[in-house]
Formats: sequence, structure tokens, C-alpha cells
Amino acid sequence: CIFIAGFQGVISDYHDPVILGALLLCILFFSNFGNPIAMESEHNFIWLIPEAPWKKIFYPLLFTLCNTAMNVLPAFWIACFVLRADILAVVGWTVLLISMEFYNSVTGLFISLLLPSSLHISIQTLLQMMLKMLLAVPVIFLLLFGFLLKWFTAALLIAALFHITVGFLLFLPCPSLMKRGRK
Repeated sequence: CIFIAGFQGVISDYHDPVILGALLLCILFFSNFGNPIAMESEHNFIWLIPEAPWKKIFYPLLFTLCNTAMNVLPAFWIACFVLRADILAVVGWTVLLISMEFYNSVTGLFISLLLPSSLHISIQTLLQMMLKMLLAVPVIFLLLFGFLLKWFTAALLIAALFHITVGFLLFLPCPSLMKRGRK
């Protein structure tokens, strides 16, 4: 990220972190298919923990978000500092990156809890990818329209709000699905 920001700052006088943000969005989108929350819920010991089902989901989700924040955001912030990017754009991209990670993690967990464990893993992954891609299309169009109409920071925050809303709606049935158990 820092190398790209330095190269972009030297070559052009363009100080917007759109290239970095889009690159990190793609990296986070495709790296989340190895969903740690879904992998943790696949093990049998999770059913033996004497806690409420929402706690069994919430704390691994919080770990995933913190892990992503510690892995991705410092390099992004340093690159934005090198670019001398607008602070509102940096905040917008930060919120969008974390909210997309939240949405992708919850989507993976929802699919893994909803589908029976006897279903082949390739079909589960295909359904997970289809759901993530289907809901990524409106966000991509929103960001493109925001970029073209010169209200990109607002489009970033609206896209983040969309990710948080859909992620929360998918999170709501997960504790009851976990309580029901895998079939």
C-alpha cells in the first residue's frame, strides 16, 4: 500500500485514496472466503460451551473485525498520510473496509449455519460466493455513481451503512440457527 501511494504521489498530483481503497476492498472480499467464524462453528466443541448462542458468534466476529483492522488499516492509513489524502475520504474508506469485512463474515457464517453439513463444500462455497457477489453489485454501482457525481465520500458512507444493515439482518437469525444445531 505504501509503495503504491508513494508511486501515485510521485507520478501524479492525485491525492485521493481510491486506488488503494479499491485494491484493499478486492483483497478483503476474496480473502474472506476462508471465514474464521464459519470454521470455528464447524467444530463440535462449540456446542459444548455453556454460553448463549449469540456470544458464541459475537466474540469470534469481533476477533475477525479486530484482526482485519490490525492487518489492513495501519498500512492504509500510512499510505493515505503519504498521499496527503483528505481526512473524510480516509474515514469513509476505513468505515467501508471494516463494514465490508463484517458483512462478509456474517454472510459466510449464515450460509454455513443455514445449509446442512452433508452438503458438499464446493456447493456451500458456491452459494456463499453467489450471495456475496449478488449483494456487492449495488455497492459497486453506488460507488461508481458517487465517483462520477463527485460525492464519493457520501457514497462510501452509504455503502458502509448498507453493509452494516444487511450484515445485521443476516446476523439476527444466526444465534437461533446455532441453537438449532447442524443437521
